[in-house]
Amino acid sequence: MLESVTAESVFAEIMMDESSPKAFLLVEGTDEDSVFFGHVSEEVVMIVCGGKRCLLGAAQLAEENGYLDVYGLVDSDFDRISGRGWMYPAHVVATTAYDLLADIVMSSPDVLRRTLSAHAAPAVATVETVRGSRIEDAVYALTSRLAAARLAALMHKYPLTFKRYDFFPVVDASYRPASLEEFVHHAASRTPSFQVDEAVVGAANHAFGKVGHSRHSSGGHDIVSASAALLRRAGSQVSVKTISGTIIATATCEVLASLPSIQNLAAIARAHSGAELFECFAA
Repeated sequence: MLESVTAESVFAEIMMDESSPKAFLLVEGTDEDSVFFGHVSEEVVMIVCGGKRCLLGAAQLAEENGYLDVYGLVDSDFDRISGRGWMYPAHVVATTAYDLLADIVMSSPDVLRRTLSAHAAPAVATVETVRGSRIEDAVYALTSRLAAARLAALMHKYPLTFKRYDFFPVVDASYRPASLEEFVHHAASRTPSFQVDEAVVGAANHAFGKVGHSRHSSGGHDIVSASAALLRRAGSQVSVKTISGTIIATATCEVLASLPSIQNLAAIARAHSGAELFECFAA
């Protein structure tokens, strides 16, 4: 259904809305819809755009046509690294981390560990005992490598697919990641026509030098999938849906109000439309 949504159709929905809201809040997809459930002010209409390109296009159309009460939140992805962040319309704000789910995970040092231990405490303990460090370190050791492969593919236009990446084959028995080259080969296995050569591996290694040190380059769904793979390797079957659902459930009003991206977006809407986008700030 969301695949059929376009920037033009979203802008048309804004123009035809007869409820006279104080503001419109544009979000990318179902994650944001779930996270913001019950948190958006009654005077605000939230529209799920079905993707970043559509959201940016709709926000740009609104800005060009004088609809200055339209605000948007997008995933930052690798925009800050690639220099694309400056291209956002004035009323669009990007997440601090890779996406909103990652922002929530990183809102507190304990969110991920407590989420995983709620469903598989023995497996978490096993991973931490074997590695000698908290399970988050094991998770980000995996996701940082995938982030490097993803960035290399973006920068060099490699036809690699990373959606629903299965981390299990690149986690060894000691809960440590395989080589970056193996991460790339595993992604390329879904595109048989693409050959991984020294140049591709070199590009991934170069990208790792840019993002390997920062947890902010790890996407929320990658964090969830890597966590599920580690728990599975430790003998516990916990689904990605269960993990992501628990993370979303931690997004209380207080947590959302603590996120810099939400604070920034709320401040912009307050200044330009006199509207409180979120109930968190209405009190």
